Amino acid sequence: MTLFVTRNFLEDMALIMFVAALAANLCRWLRQPLMVGYLISGIVVGPNVPGLYANPERIQSVSNLGVILLVFSIGLEFKFRRLIRLAPTAGFVAVVQAVSMILLGYLVARLRGEEMILRMHFGISRQASTLEELSQQFSLRRGLLRQIEVQALRKL
Repeated sequence: MTLFVTRNFLEDMALIMFVAALAANLCRWLRQPLMVGYLISGIVVGPNVPGLYANPERIQSVSNLGVILLVFSIGLEFKFRRLIRLAPTAGFVAVVQAVSMILLGYLVARLRGEEMILRMHFGISRQASTLEELSQQFSLRRGLLRQIEVQALRKL
C-alpha cells in the first residue's frame, strides 16, 4: 500500500528533503552520523519500501549530481599523509577480511556438499575434468553439455 506517490519533480524533491530532514534530526538526537540518516531516508523514499515513493527516473540526474558533489567534498578533505599513516592497519584489516570470507565461503560450500564444484572452480581437482566426464558426474544430458560448451567458448 502506497501512502504518497509523487506526480512531478518538485514533489519528488520536497518529499526527499522532508524525509532527509526528519532522518537527520533523528540521527542528531541519537548522536549518530548524518550520513546514516541520509542513507535511511534514501531507503524509505525509494521504490523498495512501501509507503512513500519518489519516481527514480525523475530524480536520477539530481542523484548523479549529488554523488559528484560527495566525491568532490571527499577529495577536498583527502590528506595523503593520513593515508600513509593508516595504510598498514587498513591493509591488515583488508587481508584478514578477504581471507576470512574466502574460508567462510569454502566452509559453507563444503557443508552444502558442493566440494566438487569448489575444486573445479579453483582448479584443484585431482580427477580429469573433460566435459564428458563432468556430464557423467553431474548427470547432464548431452544437449545441455553442448550448450555449456558453446557458452564457455563464447567467453574465451
